Amino acid sequence: MESNKKLFTVVNINGFEIRPWTLEQVELLLPQFSKIKLFIDNEKITFDNFIKRAWDFSTMLLPEISSILSITLNEDENKIKKFEMGTIIEILLVILTQNMAYLKNLLGPMTEILKNLNQKI
Repeated sequence: MESNKKLFTVVNINGFEIRPWTLEQVELLLPQFSKIKLFIDNEKITFDNFIKRAWDFSTMLLPEISSILSITLNEDENKIKKFEMGTIIEILLVILTQNMAYLKNLLGPMTEILKNLNQKI
């Protein structure tokens, strides 16, 4: 295998290069992941009830999105908060796709939901 061969594709959206998370980024994201996992566990979010609970999950997740994007894109969080929602969703889908294996292991009960989302992306 060539040493300069890229394992992951860099995706450019609105001038931002989106890459899979580094160990440093994952460490910085642990507080957000902990909040998400705690919510999933406490609220017993499963694949079967995710659609019915999507509003609850979205309202919990929304305040975390700007910090997740800030860390992922290495960009000021206040600038992130001014992005249009279409751009945010596009970036989040790329982040989800690039980091699927890690997220599935981290979020446990969300594995089936993430797998199904990944198949639809």
